[in-house]
Amino acid sequence: MNVTATSGEQHTAILSIKIEQADYQPRIEEALKNLRKKVDLKGFRKGMVPPGLVKKMYGTGVLAEELDKMINEQLDKHIKDNNINMLGQPLPKHADQQNIDINSLGDFEFAFEIGMAPAFELPYISKKTVATRYKIAVDNVIVNEEVDALRKRFGTTTNPEDGAVEETDVIVVKLQELEGKKVKEGGIENSTAIGVDMLTDEAKKEVVGLTLGASADVNIFNFLAGKTHEEAAKHLLNVTEGYPEGAGDKYRVTLEKINRQAPGELNQELFDQVFGPGAVEGEAAFLDKLREEIEKSFDHEAEQKFGYDLLEQLLDQTEISLPDDFLKRWIKHSNEKPVSDDQIAEEFDAFARSLRYQLIVNKISKDNDIKVSQEEVKERTRQQIYAQYAQYFGGMDVDKVLDEWADGMLKKREHVEKTYQQVLDEKLIAFIKEQVSIDEKTVSLEEFKNLNKPETV
Repeated sequence: MNVTATSGEQHTAILSIKIEQADYQPRIEEALKNLRKKVDLKGFRKGMVPPGLVKKMYGTGVLAEELDKMINEQLDKHIKDNNINMLGQPLPKHADQQNIDINSLGDFEFAFEIGMAPAFELPYISKKTVATRYKIAVDNVIVNEEVDALRKRFGTTTNPEDGAVEETDVIVVKLQELEGKKVKEGGIENSTAIGVDMLTDEAKKEVVGLTLGASADVNIFNFLAGKTHEEAAKHLLNVTEGYPEGAGDKYRVTLEKINRQAPGELNQELFDQVFGPGAVEGEAAFLDKLREEIEKSFDHEAEQKFGYDLLEQLLDQTEISLPDDFLKRWIKHSNEKPVSDDQIAEEFDAFARSLRYQLIVNKISKDNDIKVSQEEVKERTRQQIYAQYAQYFGGMDVDKVLDEWADGMLKKREHVEKTYQQVLDEKLIAFIKEQVSIDEKTVSLEEFKNLNKPETV
């Protein structure tokens, strides 16, 4: 048994595997012998079916199975011994390699095409590379907007009985299905709370200005902005099992209650609510602390973008030539469901970009001994759980709960792979930051928001 390799198309090779009868004959005989012990055939005691009959019934299948095992063993050994960084999986060079028949034994030769990852350099990772890190300027407008938001958040709720609905109100309304211009007898009815800002522009024209007890007739499915019929029925009418057949779309909306948030005063009570009792004293200290917190939040956003930009620029500026034709054939061959050439062509660029990124990650990790341990994945999982559920941990043994929940999450393969990649990406970013030159540029919040917007023609 031997494997010979010849060069194929760009970054591919053809592996030919020759298996002589002397190589597989003992394995076939042993496999048939073991199978005979298990065969349960009418007219024979279990394990006593004649060897010739077992061979006739199962021989070709056993031969094919054993040859497949030997092929995989030899392919794996050749790839490992020659340190081949393979892309995808080996593809049979011919659809029907040979006619396999237990009654026609002889030498076999199989040919497989493999894709190989090319060697490449990483010129981007150099002090000659200047990477821009943005710093968002926190001006008085931003601080004042945050003050207004906090005053609203920590304000008081009133229920005005005089006056009309305003655009910032949350209203409680009664909805009644109509039949013509009258409320339908036995029709759908429900009372619910809605933020006026959730309404479509058309619905706002009907609702804003209503007083308690006043009504407006509306199309229920054109009432909430950005909602499907199913979502509107669930939110407004509490219909969760599908909209009843024969029910209409016209409803009478009657105002039952107005909830209005009155902004809190800019005083020590508000300062204590926001930062804790005694954390800041006086308006000036409050504004300084608020500016500091906003800057921290913006710095976190800017750092996230910086890391994303580093990886994107690394990918864009690293040339990696892939065996495109082979990879397209491999995608088609390995896909569980039929996939057309047009579909492959449409999605291939994104696939190839992802593959190039993974090759870069592997190279940097290997060359610089960057690894992610199981403990690091678990610790990140604990952090994620704590960040999401910290408010519910009162009176509990937090470490014990985190360990139990984390152990449960770590049984989910998708979570492990995603968390592993997150930690690895962070380590790569930290490594790259040390290798390149960084230029900090201060921009306004509006400029920062526009940095990743697609250009329009």
